Amino acid sequence: MRKKIKISLIVISFISCLSVYFARPNFYSFNLLRVEHLDLYCGENICVEDQNDFLALNLLFQETIDSIKAKGLENANLPYFVFCKSQTCYSQFGGRSEIAISFPWLGTVVSLEGWNKTIIKHELIHWVQFENFGPVTTMLMPEWFREGMAYSLSGAYNNQIPSHYREGVKMYKEMFSSK
Repeated sequence: MRKKIKISLIVISFISCLSVYFARPNFYSFNLLRVEHLDLYCGENICVEDQNDFLALNLLFQETIDSIKAKGLENANLPYFVFCKSQTCYSQFGGRSEIAISFPWLGTVVSLEGWNKTIIKHELIHWVQFENFGPVTTMLMPEWFREGMAYSLSGAYNNQIPSHYREGVKMYKEMFSSK
């Protein structure tokens, strides 16, 4: 009985999210669909708040993609990454207290603190998950698996992993590391 209630709640939550998306396309996180209306400088796969940051961030993004490919992970369709220098920009795209956030089907927003290979790699790994498992399945996976995989494969140091994810990362590594 409890399992049926849990599944019902998940289905209702998913349907609610879809209805919000279709009923209110300007909902906070869906601004990624409207980057051309904001004061951003955009290239093929990235947008930046300050045009002076574009070359360095584009190089960082490309290097990170190459390092993901070297691990045998690849994104067939690269998502849009928006690199925000200000908290105002980050908040406009739905960012809160996290360093970066990926929205399935839409793209990724990275705060100034996340402008490094580890965080970009972490978010690209989420996109590998979305492509291989499907966005809905990925979001329904246990957090320890979803975040554990992203932190483990991104090579994050323990001090780069939020404390509430550390146990999950440990579980993931214990379960999937080659011995």
